[in-house]
Amino acid sequence: MAALYLLLFLSLPRASEPGPAVSIRTEDFVNDSISTRAKYLDLGYFDVRIEKGNYGDSILLITYPGRRYLIRDIEIIGSSIKVDTLQDDLGITPGDYYAKADIEVGIGRILDRYLENGFPFCQIKPEMDQLTGYELILRLVINEGPIVNLSGLLYKGKTKTWAIKRWIRFTPGIYNQSRIDEWLNRLENIGYINSVAEKIVSSDPDYLLLIDADELTSEYLEVGGTYSPQGKDLLFMISIAFDNILGTMRQADLYWESSRLFEIRYREPWLFYPVAVSIEFKDAWFDTLRLSRGKLSFKSGLLQVYTGLERGDRQDEFIGIELNSEGGRLQYSGFSEFVRMSEDRSHIKVGGGLVVEMYLVDLRLNGRHTTLSNPEVIDLYQIGGISSLRGYWRDEFYFKTGGWANIEFKPIDIIYPFFDVAQLDRKWYYSTGLGFELMGRNLGLELAIGVPIWEPLKAKIHAKVIGRL
Repeated sequence: MAALYLLLFLSLPRASEPGPAVSIRTEDFVNDSISTRAKYLDLGYFDVRIEKGNYGDSILLITYPGRRYLIRDIEIIGSSIKVDTLQDDLGITPGDYYAKADIEVGIGRILDRYLENGFPFCQIKPEMDQLTGYELILRLVINEGPIVNLSGLLYKGKTKTWAIKRWIRFTPGIYNQSRIDEWLNRLENIGYINSVAEKIVSSDPDYLLLIDADELTSEYLEVGGTYSPQGKDLLFMISIAFDNILGTMRQADLYWESSRLFEIRYREPWLFYPVAVSIEFKDAWFDTLRLSRGKLSFKSGLLQVYTGLERGDRQDEFIGIELNSEGGRLQYSGFSEFVRMSEDRSHIKVGGGLVVEMYLVDLRLNGRHTTLSNPEVIDLYQIGGISSLRGYWRDEFYFKTGGWANIEFKPIDIIYPFFDVAQLDRKWYYSTGLGFELMGRNLGLELAIGVPIWEPLKAKIHAKVIGRL
């Protein structure tokens, strides 16, 4: 008989076991009970009950979660895409416990699929029906909206619409979010475009893509200088750039350093579209030697082919190929150049670089090699990590084979320490310093002090002011 009473007792429905009790302030009970209840509901404890308890001078928040509900079946209504495909995107199967966060993530994946297939106005509403016990039917009601065919582009900004269409390589067709993201990324990588936003505009019977851009002034002036306390040398520079001439995305810039360098460049993106053409002229001098270099480049995508002449104490001809990424937190570049010298001799130059912008640290890696027995003026490189004038170990370096790394530590945006190391023709160089950078919308200031390790008297002070016109 005792066993029968025990069996009857075990078969009776019992109150939910309480969860952990939490001691709270009396005035916080209402808000804490609401937030606690919401957390349990999101996890499928739909019978959750919150009660108040007393323990000495404290108020206890006691939770009775009850049973967690299961999803017994899944229904998807209103879809032109195969249901099996959408169920895979949802990532939830019958027998899983209800979890609001998992359902929202799954719905997000389904919406992404619709965005890739021409339905930017798709909406999905989740519904639930309770079965017997603690089981649910999850139902997704889909309103796909119209399929969108983009027939044209509208652009709100200073740049002409036809130039933007060519730059992003716009093509009419069914709406595809990945393709639109690529277009917007190409625009955001342009230095004078601060931000972009897109919108779909109806143009019966098709649709137009509207891009609204916040464009900065595309003409800017840089004025800077470098001072060496040891030699009391003062070097000035001026740079003037026009990155969007008359809204056509044509570019021209001029760069001058006192007693050292003059450079002018023009870029024409439309003459042989989609190939961009650039013309550059550089005049550099060091001690008694002066060298002029003319360069003609043809660029399509990331790849650039160039050729030109160098004239100093003799005339050389060169041809090369160059690869450059289009901005972002990971940037890379590389080049290979063949030089034919006037004495029927030739040599090859190769090099590359990598820029990695990480959390708190920016890393720049570079390498160069030439087969010429004696590197010349045109092979001089700026080794320092400061983006202002020459490197700060010396004014220039000549070397056959070398590599260097610039590391900037940026726990805060304004002030950052840096460290540089290089090996040039088997000789090591080290330097460290402190940089300051303050950039506004139309005006910026850069300051830096670079000190070669073991040669502190060769320290240099750099300054640059950047202003948009």
